[in-house]
Amino acid sequence: MVGDKLSKTMFLVLGWVAIAGVLKLNVVETSWHRYHKAVEAKRPYYQDVVTETEVRGIIKYWPRFVQQPFAKDLMVSSHADSIQNSMNWHAKYWFIRICWDANRFFYVQQRVVSLLQYLQVRRTALAVIKQIEARRNDVTSLEMIKMQQKRMAQETFSKAEIAIVEKYEESLKKIFKDVR
Repeated sequence: MVGDKLSKTMFLVLGWVAIAGVLKLNVVETSWHRYHKAVEAKRPYYQDVVTETEVRGIIKYWPRFVQQPFAKDLMVSSHADSIQNSMNWHAKYWFIRICWDANRFFYVQQRVVSLLQYLQVRRTALAVIKQIEARRNDVTSLEMIKMQQKRMAQETFSKAEIAIVEKYEESLKKIFKDVR
């Protein structure tokens, strides 16, 4: 009699655990499906140029990302084929919750950091040009000015991207102070 009750109880507990597991799995599967549909819908519209919405998203989510326990384990490289393939399920689920494609998230982050560095180089070059122009106008000065202008023209960022990053520069510098 005690054995019967125990086996019935065990059967009920195991059944409940199995049902709960399936329900939880279905919720995760549904979230995962919804995420992939949303990301796939955006993917054809991804461009090399970063949008203001994406920059605001990086400002919002980068500080949260670096606080995640899995953040240090991720190899972040714009040259990697797919960052998502190397992530554990905790990281994948985090990106599901914020509705970002992980590859695009890291692309935007690296592009923004590069833009911040470009702005610094450009400002330095403009300051050097200004100092050179204040001197005499000889051949050496003109060559130095051309060299600084060439240095500024090396990057291939769009004017729109530069304007966006300049707009949010202080916020971006705060969140990326350790990234460079």
